[in-house]
Amino acid sequence: MKKIWIICLIAILSMLACSFTNILISSIDGRDSGMFWNIKRVSRSESCKVREEDLSIDNIEDLEMIFTSSDVRLILSDEPQIKIVQYSNSKENARKLSIDKSSTKIRIEETKKFYFFAILPTNIYDIYIPKAYTNNLKLEAASSTIEADEDITLKNMDITLASGDIKFKNLLKFEELKIFTVSGDININNLEGKKYDINTTSGDTTINKLNCEEGKLKSISGEIIANSVNTSKFEVETTSGDIEIKNIQGKVEIKTISGEVEIDNIQGSIEGNTTSGDIQINKFLVSSDSRIHTISGEVEVYLDETSNCTIDTKSISGDVGLPNGRNVVGTEPYNKLYIETTSGDIKIK
Repeated sequence: MKKIWIICLIAILSMLACSFTNILISSIDGRDSGMFWNIKRVSRSESCKVREEDLSIDNIEDLEMIFTSSDVRLILSDEPQIKIVQYSNSKENARKLSIDKSSTKIRIEETKKFYFFAILPTNIYDIYIPKAYTNNLKLEAASSTIEADEDITLKNMDITLASGDIKFKNLLKFEELKIFTVSGDININNLEGKKYDINTTSGDTTINKLNCEEGKLKSISGEIIANSVNTSKFEVETTSGDIEIKNIQGKVEIKTISGEVEIDNIQGSIEGNTTSGDIQINKFLVSSDSRIHTISGEVEVYLDETSNCTIDTKSISGDVGLPNGRNVVGTEPYNKLYIETTSGDIKIK
């Protein structure tokens, strides 16, 4: 009998420990918490509508939304007001919303709640944004998916997300864009604007088309893929992640630590630095001076046949191969291509 009580006590203490651990984690990242919780994602068809509210956007310059572990879909609307539609798989336990509105700002915040010995509900939001609203949007969420199927045009957009994906399936247009995610992928089909700063930790970033004046993509433990890039300055930085860029015009600055770099079809210039990673560039039209440096990595460059450049190479522990054995390609005026490796071969064709 004593052993049974000891086993029961251990089981109870284990459940309490798990619950308190969940509370601690939730307090850190902003999620709801509960004992004997269920965080299974459900679709809108599996949920019921629990709230619908309209808010006027007259004179509104800033829209701020803060969610916990709820998925959010942004939808454009012809209506003159913002509409919030909330779905949940538990009508009784659905999260509450706090809405504050001033003369120029709307703040929508999902309230936190501890569900003791209850099922943690799944909440989904459809946010209908009027097409006439093109000012500022700030969105913060934990363990959420943020998505939009339509073209989104805003002045400034700021997204902070922990443990969730970001999906913009069409055009995302802006003056300034900031995105920060932890443990989540970013997929943007078409990015257009003036300035952007996209930062991911333990997540991949994919942009199918990028047409911006300047900006930076940064990833820790994640890949960066960018296609059809047209920019005056394009910065890419990874730690333990590969970089893949296709069809780019402009100035490219690349920095990697333990990551491979592959660039296909570039017209412009490159400033590249890698530590423990190879660089391969296919069809490089050198239109201005470029510099590439690697530590423990090979460099392989296939020049565009219309390139006009002089090639300056240096390798401490590696072989060097030049096109036709010459360090000059094309005719004057020449641009300069400088390549240096430490413990890596250099191949230029």
